[in-house]
Amino acid sequence: MVNISAQERLAWVRLFRSENVGSRTFQALMELYGSAGRALSFAHGMSVKGGRKKPIRLCSEADAKREVERCNKFGAKIVLSCDDEYPQYLRHVNDYPPVITVFGDTGFLNKNIVGIVGARNASANGCRFAHKLANDLGAQRLIVSSGLARGVDTAAHSGALKSGTIAVVAGGIDNIYPTQNRDLFYKIKDNGAVITEMPFGAVPKAQNFPRRNRI
Repeated sequence: MVNISAQERLAWVRLFRSENVGSRTFQALMELYGSAGRALSFAHGMSVKGGRKKPIRLCSEADAKREVERCNKFGAKIVLSCDDEYPQYLRHVNDYPPVITVFGDTGFLNKNIVGIVGARNASANGCRFAHKLANDLGAQRLIVSSGLARGVDTAAHSGALKSGTIAVVAGGIDNIYPTQNRDLFYKIKDNGAVITEMPFGAVPKAQNFPRRNRI
């Protein structure tokens, strides 16, 4: 783990939550400036030099602190890509998220994981197969990861609850979607982890599901 100050950890959240700063832009800024704090200091001027009429809107320190506080109150934890708890294999994705929020046991993030995903309107037979497959994989000490959606995802999580499962969601950690999976959401928290790269309170939107899928 890279030892960084509490202020720099907050700067990571600020930078990633700033306007038009996605995963790749975050990485580029970190390579250029060496820290999120320095990147924030230069971001306004760089955006104007790059041709923008107005500087990018930066996430304020107050807003970043509020997100951290809300996560803590909810029982979730913000994990940075420089932390030991961060999923080691996720770092191999080109546009891995520098900041994720975890609700549950972060220890599951670096176990042997296998993904099971499928149709939301899957047949009863398809769901039964996904449930059994997840259960069998769990018996082999594999952690099943899925997206908490209806259908196959729900069946896979349910089948893997005894051994542990990870749900990756497309909204804020507090925004349970679909709502009928509320009980399952909390069972996963107690028997694995729920993770997201979206800020606390964010509503799941269609364009965020493909981003969710890479995690």
